[in-house]
Amino acid sequence: MKIYFHQATIFLWLKLLGLLHWVYKKNFVLVTAFSGNHFLEALRSCKSIGKLKESKNFERGYMIAYILKNDVSYIHLEQYRNECPFVTLRIFNATKYPAFVSKLLEYRWKPLIVAEVLQEVEKVFYFDSSVIFKDNANENITEILQKMDTKFEKCGIRFFGDAGHSIIRYCKK
Repeated sequence: MKIYFHQATIFLWLKLLGLLHWVYKKNFVLVTAFSGNHFLEALRSCKSIGKLKESKNFERGYMIAYILKNDVSYIHLEQYRNECPFVTLRIFNATKYPAFVSKLLEYRWKPLIVAEVLQEVEKVFYFDSSVIFKDNANENITEILQKMDTKFEKCGIRFFGDAGHSIIRYCKK
């Protein structure tokens, strides 16, 4: 007796069991996060990515933007969706973590977001919502991701330049 399974049924079961990422894992996603006070920066950053020549070759859904706080208006969310249709918006669920994670100025949510997304993809390119991407930069996104397989593979972290401010003053010792 032969038993046949429809492909969609197999994928549904794998998803329900939390095993889908073993079958299909995207190569990379770009990830950012913002709250209401950084909406305009996040929109500008997203639009700069959409204008890149190379972004036209990326898979749909190659970028995820986490909403950190319930202070982004519905109008702003709709504007973001309309101007950056390639982005998947997600709400960061800080209630899954200890209460101190919800103190956004301590930035403890950043590695948690990266860890969440790494459950789904091989590589995460995390950037702050104020970053502007340009076609005439020293490296493009594809080159940066390829270097993650070689030069930066052992550490997994790469810094690109001075942000103009120090995160240290916000971090607890």
